[in-house]
Amino acid sequence: TKTHALLNSSPALNAGSNALAPQNDQRGFSRGMPGSTSDIGAYEAQGQTVLTVRTLPDRLNSVINPDELSLREALSLANSLAGRETVVFDNSLFSSGTAVMTLAVDGSDAGTAPDSLIVGSEITIDGPGANLLTIAGTGQQSVIRASGESAIEGVTITGGGGSFGGGIYADFGNVTIRDA
Repeated sequence: TKTHALLNSSPALNAGSNALAPQNDQRGFSRGMPGSTSDIGAYEAQGQTVLTVRTLPDRLNSVINPDELSLREALSLANSLAGRETVVFDNSLFSSGTAVMTLAVDGSDAGTAPDSLIVGSEITIDGPGANLLTIAGTGQQSVIRASGESAIEGVTITGGGGSFGGGIYADFGNVTIRDA
């Protein structure tokens, strides 16, 4: 039976009863960490989820296909899930050399610059190496807006602009940048 991951706003998070919950969730993962309370339902949020980007074009579809996941879609999912998420990239994207992802999605403020990528708290972008993956802006906005405890590594960020941040605008918290 399929299960659904809990959103970070779910009232089911840490609201179960350790005494009444089975030892494992429906997928076979253990429930709760020592000193914590289990989640309600068939799914126990784990410490980390890995999302794999499989396509270069910048897009945000209303129905997300994991076999064709874009970076923006992976970040949208990561921002909504409970726990720590890591975004990685399928090797096929840069098998012929450096891959370039250029911002193109212009959200609710249509007709302006493409929207920055949002990297929320407890999200890591783990690229293949700065020489293999470039995330490019259009010179009109920050390429990435990061917040909380987040990390960006193994990518080149270029084409940033706008009033704040250039390549990366750190809203608040600790943003770690390595090999970028």
